[in-house]
Order: sequence, then C-alpha cells, then structure tokens
Amino acid sequence: MKNKDLTDKYNKIFESGSGKFFSFNNFPESKLLLDMIVDWNDLRVLEIGCGEGRLAAMINFAGAAHIDAIDFSEEAIRIAQQRIRLKNVCYQVADYREMKGTYDVVVLQGVLEHLDNPFIELKGIIESKLNEGGMVITSSPSFLNPRGYVWMTLQLLFDVPMSLTDLHSLCPFDFEVFAEENDYTLE
Repeated sequence: MKNKDLTDKYNKIFESGSGKFFSFNNFPESKLLLDMIVDWNDLRVLEIGCGEGRLAAMINFAGAAHIDAIDFSEEAIRIAQQRIRLKNVCYQVADYREMKGTYDVVVLQGVLEHLDNPFIELKGIIESKLNEGGMVITSSPSFLNPRGYVWMTLQLLFDVPMSLTDLHSLCPFDFEVFAEENDYTLE
C-alpha cells in the first residue's frame, strides 16, 4: 500500500463518521502538541493532515495569526469547513508541496506514519516550508508499549498489519537518528 491508496479509505472513514473508525480521544495528544509552544501569538502555522480540523481550531484559540490546515481527504476538509469557521484558519484539500510560502510552525499530528518515505518527507518539509528558526511539531504512534508488543508479535508471526492505515511504525529513536544525521535540534 502507498500513501495515495489511503485517500479513498479516509474519505470513506470521514463520510461514515470518523468516531466509528478512530476509537480513541486524541484531545490529550492535541493539548500536548499545543503546549509545545508557550506563545502562539502572531505565528503562521501549517497543519499537515488536519482531518476534521480540531487541532487547527485549538491553535487558533491559542493565538496563532494564521493557520493553513490541509488534508488530502476532501470529506475531512468538507466537515472542517462546515463545523469550524474561524477567520484565521483556512481549511483546504492540498499537498504541502503546493502551499506557497513558509511558516513559523509546521504541525503533523499522526501523519508521518502514513507517508511513503516519512523521514525524506519530513526533511523536505523542514527545508521548504519552515521559516528560519521555526519548529516542526509532530506525533506518531509508537508501538513500544505492551499493546504494541502484541501487535508486533502478530505482525511478525502472521503478517497482521499494525494498523489499517499506518504504513510505518516510528519510534523515538528513529527521530533521534534523523535529527542527528541532519544536525537538527530535537526536543
């Protein structure tokens, strides 16, 4: 499976109600990402993979000057545009490569694991979309926990997928290696 194969799957997920597919509340994770920056005031933000737009709305209320919130699912963006109408947030179906300009912050909540080449893409995002001194904030599921060990065992023994949409399993040490190899600061 490739990233482009996920578009139809995500459109169907959002059409039938994302609550039926996503079995967890990601508000605590969103709050953690939001707390990574003390002062969002006057920042230009790009959120890649915004889904139905909740995190972009939170970033808006935290004081960001402008948020471009993009997703490749037309259905997710349609839902975001209907439910969340904020003057500083622009929801659109787009690829980050199509976005003009650069940003103070780029946010990817649960996105990298869906990309064909996550660390190549992350490097491209940093080099083409981030202002000098800017920050990328990202989260990805890590299977370094009891549930993950069960999944990894099932995957190794029976070729059971870790997820119906994740193409990769990314661990904290993967990000450490990436940052070290590219001379990036990692927090």
